Amino acid sequence: MARDPADLLDAAAACPVESEPLEPAAASLTPAEVAVLPHVTELRAFDGPPDASTKTVLTYVASLASIQSKRTARTAFNRVARLLGKDTWPELDWTSLGPQETTLIQAGIVARYSPMTVRTTMAMVRGVLRTGFRLGYIDAERYQRAVLTERVHGASLPKGRALGRDEVARLKTYVQEELPGAYAVQAWAIFAAGLGGGLRLSEMAALQIDSLQPVKAERKPGSSPAPTAQLRVYGKGAKWRLQPLPDGASSAIGHWLGERGKLGLTTDRLFVQLTRAGQLEDAPLGPKGVWGIVHRVGQAAGLEPFTVHDLRRTFATRLFQTTDIATIKTLMGHANIATTTKYDMRGQDEAGSAAAQLDEWASGAELESAHAPKDLAWARGQAEAMRAGGYSLEQIAKALDRFGLRGRGGLWLTTRDVKKLLEGSGTSP
Repeated sequence: MARDPADLLDAAAACPVESEPLEPAAASLTPAEVAVLPHVTELRAFDGPPDASTKTVLTYVASLASIQSKRTARTAFNRVARLLGKDTWPELDWTSLGPQETTLIQAGIVARYSPMTVRTTMAMVRGVLRTGFRLGYIDAERYQRAVLTERVHGASLPKGRALGRDEVARLKTYVQEELPGAYAVQAWAIFAAGLGGGLRLSEMAALQIDSLQPVKAERKPGSSPAPTAQLRVYGKGAKWRLQPLPDGASSAIGHWLGERGKLGLTTDRLFVQLTRAGQLEDAPLGPKGVWGIVHRVGQAAGLEPFTVHDLRRTFATRLFQTTDIATIKTLMGHANIATTTKYDMRGQDEAGSAAAQLDEWASGAELESAHAPKDLAWARGQAEAMRAGGYSLEQIAKALDRFGLRGRGGLWLTTRDVKKLLEGSGTSP
């Protein structure tokens, strides 16, 4: 019996990361076609080969690195289909899309969704068109015309929030005093990975029992205390990194490793399926399971709602209070420093106060005025760190813009402003 193609994208989104590539068992597919669709296991159910449009979409989805990206793609494609008068994405002939259709798609979602959603959706539409071109289903001229859409302007309000220190303290007290045994130890290790290591949800779920490693580094006289442990993290974009941990976080994860060793488990994943009632399965705790623990514990502790990613935002926000942005970028595992700036979740009151003080700088006040020195010293430190990291003056200006820094008259910072800032000028740029 043939399967509805809509079910295939659901299967692609739900398929675990560690699944093995599909063997070329279906007579309707060549081994090469099977090789590019490793996550879509239900292809065996086809009586015949999928049409060009369906194969194009599924090939693009198979190229996405994470399960979350596949789920986002499914939502985006159904959104596009509805805009073009179809109910679901398989009803749309994706290989027939041209410049008129992509223009209508962008205009339709701009009117209904946030700028970030528009950019994500259009990026995925372009990805499908590019895949169709590579597979030979879309000619070069139509592809080039179709992907030449206008730039999407605008910005959304920051998502999520950072937890306050009192909230973290309440959370820790609840976990350690109210939750039972091994369940409490694992739960706090999960929070430690987020709050102390800034890990993403998928990164937490992918941790293995040997991910926690000691750091062999001699402390130099007069230097700050160095971390004694780090996590080997499989990050976004299939990138590995070594994530230094503060002592409290490494101690929490080490404590869980000790408890875990008493349970006689064979799975190599760090976090396992363990319920509050003590029910244990020798199986990895997936992203959904990690999310469930964080959600339930936070709710039971009486905190305002927060997500797993808010733990990462909390990690970054605390770093922004003491650390330069170039270092934070490395610790966050970001490829682009502009992404790092979005994680500064310090309160709007503080941001408004900083902006008011910087206005004195923009209006020509001396650096040694009543309020400006502290803020300018911070800005200069950020700029110097980025410059040392090889960033251009233009890149530094864009990064500082995201923190609300402005030049003379409240205008956007220029490379000249940044140069004067780096030179330590005694007057405003």
